[in-house]
Order: sequence, then structure tokens, then C-alpha cells
Amino acid sequence: MFSKYLVENLSYQLNNLFSSFTYLGSEYALMLGIFLLVLIELRPSSAHKNSSIFIGIVSNLASIIFLMITFKNIDNKGQYLFGEMLFLSDFNLKVKIIIGVIGFFTLIFFASSSIYKEKKFPFSEWILLILTIELGLNILVVSQNLLSIYVSLEIVSLVSYILVALPFKKENAEATIKYLLFGAFTTGITLYGMSLLYGLTGSLDMTKEVINANFNAVKSPLWLVAFFLTCSSLFFKIASLPFHFWTPDVYQTGSSPLIAFLATAPKIAGAWLLMFFSNLVPLVWLPTWQFLLSIIAIFTITLGNLGALRQTDMKRMFAYSSIAHAGFMLIPAIIGAELGNAVFLYYAIVYSLGIFGCFWLAENYYQQYQTFEMKHLTGLGKYNAIFGILFLVFLITLNGLPPTSGFSAKLFLFSVLWQSYTQNQLFILLVLMFVGILNTALSLFYYLKIPYLLFIKNQEIPEKIKIRYHFFINFIFALFIFLMFFWVNLFF
Repeated sequence: MFSKYLVENLSYQLNNLFSSFTYLGSEYALMLGIFLLVLIELRPSSAHKNSSIFIGIVSNLASIIFLMITFKNIDNKGQYLFGEMLFLSDFNLKVKIIIGVIGFFTLIFFASSSIYKEKKFPFSEWILLILTIELGLNILVVSQNLLSIYVSLEIVSLVSYILVALPFKKENAEATIKYLLFGAFTTGITLYGMSLLYGLTGSLDMTKEVINANFNAVKSPLWLVAFFLTCSSLFFKIASLPFHFWTPDVYQTGSSPLIAFLATAPKIAGAWLLMFFSNLVPLVWLPTWQFLLSIIAIFTITLGNLGALRQTDMKRMFAYSSIAHAGFMLIPAIIGAELGNAVFLYYAIVYSLGIFGCFWLAENYYQQYQTFEMKHLTGLGKYNAIFGILFLVFLITLNGLPPTSGFSAKLFLFSVLWQSYTQNQLFILLVLMFVGILNTALSLFYYLKIPYLLFIKNQEIPEKIKIRYHFFINFIFALFIFLMFFWVNLFF
């Protein structure tokens, strides 16, 4: 009645479907945490705050543990899940672990922040939404199907809009509207690009096999246009040109734990997926694609640094700094997976340590002085040496000065960029490297503005910064920054 091929194919599909669920332990942990947080909200209690943060941290830790177990057991060739919709590899599992660790420290940061002390703040909802973004990012970094990419992107985007709006105060409204409008605009462009890709290839899968099977359609300029439009939401996620305009306002009005999270986890996931997309570009379009990404990276790095020079507010300065780093994160996508994977992971870790360290110290300063204006830092480092030295370490890490791992990260980026140039002889890569080096020097002028105010400029003796327990976490961040400089092989 049924052909042997049909039966065997159905059996294979069912086996693949059921076996796929065994690789989703980290997602189960996050979903369980979300479910428990929903249950907590159903019964009002004054103990919600502590129980919510406990559930969030435990589910996050469980997610990381499951990811490590999966990483240990995964085959070197990787594992397809749900047909070819998702693909697990050792590299994207590392990205998921990085995102999980970022989520963990975000919740620790939240518990020590000023908003955690507000009586009417929706604590459970905030933690629930952070876990939901993590869930979306976990799916995004392993997706190679247009449907799963779109759904996971929308999960991350919609939840991010709500988090930026919390706690629904007037000062958050303008930034949220700007964020929402830019997000909706890029979503529309991405959907249009995806529809064109589907029309050209007849498949939702983003794989080499689909590209090769539809080469006649792929070599059309329309395919490259559709491919570029599909990447719009990823450019928005990493805050690169021309979708960066929302960043300064959102960073300035958002809570420090949230902005530290949004400046790292979605940016890393988006840049990783851009690397995956770049590896799909056929040779016929590869020079053009590298040229387009290089132009975006050049303008993103330059505009980010020029914008940061003018800022007097710490969070706005970090916003423009984050835009500049988005340009640097495009470099691994430009040069391809063969050279870029390990460099990208190293850069992502170093960047995350620097960003979290800076935002944590800025939040600690805000809790005591109720401002993020840099002018009030004057003279503080002389009488608060621990605070000042830690701030200096994180800032020179973001800039890329030795002996921090920020120097190694920039050095590796420029090294592989030069190597790619010598292989391909594409002049724009040389221009990108030159612009990147110049901008690294330019960024010194705003990164060292804070240490200058802290240690050099004289003023009356300010009130001493109180040493809190989370300074220990900043010490750990600083220690890792130096360890990754001296012992790179410990990590790769």
C-alpha cells in the first residue's frame, strides 16, 4: 500500500523529530523558569521579589549546565534538529553558553541595582522577560530556516520593547517609541527580503544545499538584494548603520542591568547569525557581499566613535561605543567562518566583560550620586582607588590597550583581516583595517575621559563610594580580562 521509500522516510523524520527534543535541555530549563514566574504572579505576596530572582538565577544556571552537557556530547560534525530547521555545532553552542552566562550576570546585576529597591517595580515580569529573550536568542543562534529565524527574532524584539518601556514612566516613552518604530520598520524589510528569497529558491531553509540547487536563481542580482534585505533585522539587533538611531536614547533611559544585557546578548547573537549568513554567500557574490559589509562596518565604527566624543553622559557614551563595537563585530562576518569563528568568540567574551564592568560601576556611582553625568566623577578616583582602577581596566579593555585582553581581541581581528586581504586582494578590506586602527586610536579620547576626571582633574574631596558585595564580581571580571590576555590558550 505504501512504498518502502515513503515508510523509511517517514520513520527517519519521526526519529529525527523525537531525538531533537533531547537536545533542548537548556530551553526546557528556561521555559520552566518562565512557567514558575507566571505561577508566582498568580498569588500576590511580598516575598515575590526574592523568590523571583532565585527562580531566574537557578533556571539560568540549569540552562548553562544543560548547554555544557550538550557541548560535551555533540558530534564534531554537528547535529540537525527538526529536519534542517535548527543546527547545533560546537561553535554555536559556545555562543549559547556565552548568552547564558550574560543572562546569569544580568540577574545578579538586577538584584544589586537601584530599580530592585523600588517598591512598585514589576520584578517577576522583568525576570520573566529576560528569560524569554534568552530563549529566543538560544533558538536564533542555531536557526537555519527563515521561519525559525523570523519567529526567534520577533520573540527577542517584542520582549525587548516591553523591557525598555518598564516601568512605564514618561522618560521611557520616547525611547520606547523610537525603538519600536525602528524595529517594526526593519521587520517589514526583513519579511520582504525573506519572501523574495523564498520566491527565488522555493525553500525556507538557509543551507548550502539549497543555494547550490538553485544556483541559476542565486546568481541573479535580485537574490543578493533579497539576501541583504533579510539581514536588516540583524543590523538592527547589533545596532549598526543604518539602523542605529534608537541606541543612544534607549541606553540613556533604560535601567543599567537591562542595557548591559541588550548591549551584549542580542548583539552577539545577531553578529553570529550574520557570520552564518555570510558563509552561505556563493563565490559569484562574495566580493560584493564583503564590500557591502565592509562599507557598513567602516561607517558604523567611525560614526560610533565620533558620536561618543561629544557625550557628557556615561550611558550615552557607552551607547555610541556599543555602535562602534558593532562595526568591529562585523569583521568576522566579512572574513568568513574559517578565519572568523574563534576570533568572534574571543571578542564577544572580552566585549561583554568590558561592557558589564562599566555599566556595573556606573550603576554603583548612580546609586550614590543619582546621576550618570561624567563631570561629577571629578576627583573621585583619588579617594576611591578601587572604583577608579576597576573603571580604568574596563575602559582600556573596550578601547583595546595592553595588558588587557581587549588588546588581544583587536589584534586578532586586524590579523585575520590582513590575512583575508592577502588571500583575496580585496582593497576594501585593507581600507577597513586602516579605518579600524585609526578609530581605535580615536576612541582613546573618550575612553580616557573618565580616568582623566577620576585621577587627574582636581576638585573638592567627594563623598567616598561605598564598597558593596558586587565589587567582588567586578574583580572577577577584571581578573578574567587579564587572564585572557596572558593565557589565550586557556579559552581556545
